[in-house]
Amino acid sequence: MKTLKLSELQLDTLAEIFNIGIGSAAASLSEMINEDVQLSIPSVSCLPVMQASSTLTGDQSAILSAVEQHFSGEFEGTAFLLFPKGESLELVRRLISSDLPLEELSEFEEDALKEVGNVILNACFYTISNMLDCHLDGDIPNHVQGSCQEILGRGDGDIDEKVVLMLSMTFSIPSGDINGEISYMMNVKSMQNFLRIVDTYLTQIIS
Repeated sequence: MKTLKLSELQLDTLAEIFNIGIGSAAASLSEMINEDVQLSIPSVSCLPVMQASSTLTGDQSAILSAVEQHFSGEFEGTAFLLFPKGESLELVRRLISSDLPLEELSEFEEDALKEVGNVILNACFYTISNMLDCHLDGDIPNHVQGSCQEILGRGDGDIDEKVVLMLSMTFSIPSGDINGEISYMMNVKSMQNFLRIVDTYLTQIIS
């Protein structure tokens, strides 16, 4: 199982970068639902896939709803926006301004969450590219459901050769809070490339 330890300075820098991207995404989401959306400052950690899976949900059988988006460029991997199933449906209800019971919203879930994922993940991609002066391309987002282990285990390559950069945050809307996670899964080589770019950025702003 691969491990990769980030320094406190790297973690603080990533939290700052992602906070800027999430702030932009919150403004866009507020326009989408005509209500004020606040996204909390994300806490950032870097974990092996299996440890990330158990951290995201204590119940390994719990079903999550996720938007996944593959990305490539100077580093590559897969980004995920993850919600507990019930909370993703509550977010869908707000997006489509519907009073339908949650069990009747599933047919709208895929398109609505892909729209949310597109806003949030691409805002983060844009901020990373802009602040770190690197090139990233994102594929079309895809909606998936399953346990956390099933979702993070999708794709090519050995799961033990990958690590997850995990951002925990809360969506605050007038009706209450919805917990979500953004995770960037990369192989160790891509994560090392990413961290070298982060270190170059730090050198430039410190010098």
